[in-house]
Amino acid sequence: MNMVDLKHFRHPQFRTAMSGFSFLLPRDWEITAYDLDDAEREGRFSFATEKGPMGQFSWRKINAAPDIERIIEEVHRRYLGEDTAPKIRFTRHANGRVYLAHTRQGERFYASVFNLSKMLLCEWIFDKYSKDMAELVVPMLDSFTDNAPDPATKRQFFALFGLEASLPEGYHFVDLEAVPTSVTMNFENAKHYKISVHRFGLADVYMQGADTANFYHRCLYARRYAIRDIRKLPPVNGCETVEIDYRARGKFGFDFLLGPWWHGFASAFYKKSENRIYAFEHLGSQFSKEREKLKDIFQQKLTAKD
Repeated sequence: MNMVDLKHFRHPQFRTAMSGFSFLLPRDWEITAYDLDDAEREGRFSFATEKGPMGQFSWRKINAAPDIERIIEEVHRRYLGEDTAPKIRFTRHANGRVYLAHTRQGERFYASVFNLSKMLLCEWIFDKYSKDMAELVVPMLDSFTDNAPDPATKRQFFALFGLEASLPEGYHFVDLEAVPTSVTMNFENAKHYKISVHRFGLADVYMQGADTANFYHRCLYARRYAIRDIRKLPPVNGCETVEIDYRARGKFGFDFLLGPWWHGFASAFYKKSENRIYAFEHLGSQFSKEREKLKDIFQQKLTAKD
């Protein structure tokens, strides 16, 4: 798993969401390690607070509907190293979908839910059972949804480390780049068009006195993109906003060597109240018509008043 120093990712409460699941973390919980190498099929997050580890969440594709109670009983028996495990008490949450299981005070306890539409088994393991700990995790379990694409907008919602984005349906998660103060999520569709979504913290340090347009131009130029046009837009709720057109060599197969340059569209805005810059880039062929669909990726964040 990737271990990350996340002291700078402090957030009072944020949602964790990928294709197949979404839930709201308890306050002050942070993702301290993750495994997203094949996130469409399986993955894992570890959570902690300043007091220490709190538990793990994992998901995996399976071939048939599981017997969740039997799975939890067997996992706990193996954990204890005993031939027979103590009686496990089960309660149901999120309209009966999520199982919460515990045995004795101080032993680790479990929660699990099955997403039938994605054939995805989602499982939590928490470190030590207590009444207070149970009361802490129950709201998180009640907040669980399958996070299916919105049928009206045909958008898929993603959220990690407080970075949220609503993408056109058909883009799948590729990887995550998380370092202190900055987060990037990368996505790709069947045509190999790419979307990258960013959040830069400590924006005033990054910009070094420059404006948003100058800062983001330097970011794209550093990736060896050919900048075609930069447009400073009127502020939205006080957020300095910029759009940039650029081109880059095709990123798939022979396009990289012989094909035409792909067309890119990027947008960024500076939210001063958070001292953060939110940005995204889309890179596709010259025939891509997705630009207008992408302008509201951060619509909720951009229109939220400071």
